Amino acid sequence: MKRLDESVPQQLGEILIKHGRATLTDPKLCENFLKDYCAPYKEEIALLVLAVRERVASDLLVSQDGLDRDLLRGLLVKRLRKSHSLTEADARWAVDSWASQSVPLHDPNQLPNLLILIRARSVTRIRQTRGLVLV
Repeated sequence: MKRLDESVPQQLGEILIKHGRATLTDPKLCENFLKDYCAPYKEEIALLVLAVRERVASDLLVSQDGLDRDLLRGLLVKRLRKSHSLTEADARWAVDSWASQSVPLHDPNQLPNLLILIRARSVTRIRQTRGLVLV
């Protein structure tokens, strides 16, 4: 079994910082950035983009105050495996890669100002969608 490269999630983190949250929800944009930053890693790119298509990245972002993080990661791994017949290792790598780049969202003291702004906009948009914004 080929081992997936661990430098790709680090590149993913750089992409999120430099290019913002659209990478979490737009599979084509995510794929293009990943190809620009780490083109030789085709399998890793495919897994990360698949995770965007399956809303793994955005679910990790929006559920930070809800489900236990380990439980959520387990559910997301299961979703990827069931939907796309991935191995446990490949599905876990994709989820863990996205999770490793969104973990700091739990601790605003560890975030650059840009990511704090992204989180605030996401939470506001979710609350507006659910009719929870109080004026």
